[in-house]
Amino acid sequence: PLIGTFGNIPRVGAVVEAEHGLLSSGLWNSQCYVKLKDDKKFAGHAKHSEAKKVPQHLPRVRGHFQEWTDAIPNNGKTFAPFEIGGHLTEIGLSGIVALKLQRNLDWDGQAMEVKGIPEAAALVKKQNRTKWL
Repeated sequence: PLIGTFGNIPRVGAVVEAEHGLLSSGLWNSQCYVKLKDDKKFAGHAKHSEAKKVPQHLPRVRGHFQEWTDAIPNNGKTFAPFEIGGHLTEIGLSGIVALKLQRNLDWDGQAMEVKGIPEAAALVKKQNRTKWL
């Protein structure tokens, strides 16, 4: 279905397959597309007939750079606060460590380390060089 819509497979992004169809998003969740089981091709998420039925109840962000500059007069408040985004990033990156090691992890978020797998430390915290050439 991706090739039929885009002519090729996008170089970056994700495809999620669910019971009723597929979702595709590009880098940074840009260029989101929906394809339900009866659809021949993906459609832009805002243009899909089913998506149009969902009422908008959250404010839309004009881009992550603009969100930061909008936060300046808004007492530093962003729609996606670091307290949430930081944890989501931690979850995603710990998943990458698990994939790289091909093992299940016992992740300690407070200590920012994997319990019982010493080789994971190099993937979690890099060692900066002490001297340059």
